[in-house]
Amino acid sequence: ENTQYRINAEDAEVTSIDIRETTATVIQQSYGETNVIWTEGQNYIIVTATSKGTAIKIAESVVLTNN
Repeated sequence: ENTQYRINAEDAEVTSIDIRETTATVIQQSYGETNVIWTEGQNYIIVTATSKGTAIKIAESVVLTNN
């Protein structure tokens, strides 16, 4: 299944962090919202929060399970 998701990174601070042996992209918007985006296997994970610190803490706590 093809899914598209677009995040506006214009005027945003874009950095990278490591989450469980993979590189995640952190996009901190000028208006305060932060997105953390990474892949695990065939899964794309996007965490959005109102602060960078909260977004990173949530992203680091994400655990994927097989259903």
